[in-house]
Amino acid sequence: MWLDDERARDFLIDLLDEQDRKHRSTTLGLLNRLEFGRPMGIPAKEMPHQPSDYDKLRKDPAFRAHMVAAIRKRNAESKNGR
Repeated sequence: MWLDDERARDFLIDLLDEQDRKHRSTTLGLLNRLEFGRPMGIPAKEMPHQPSDYDKLRKDPAFRAHMVAAIRKRNAESKNGR
């Protein structure tokens, strides 16, 4: 997420195609956390949005703006030690 822009969101969505189950699950958890503003704490298969949802939303302007704002917020909080 060091990119701090749309490239970070696109990179994460691209990682959902990863063959390694752990990487895919971790990425899905991060995307859901960014989108909904909180850790999910549930198995990947039970998360509100699944890889197919993110693939569909990838080009939606409102979703893109929301996710970039969430990435920037998380990066700012990380820099401030939160």
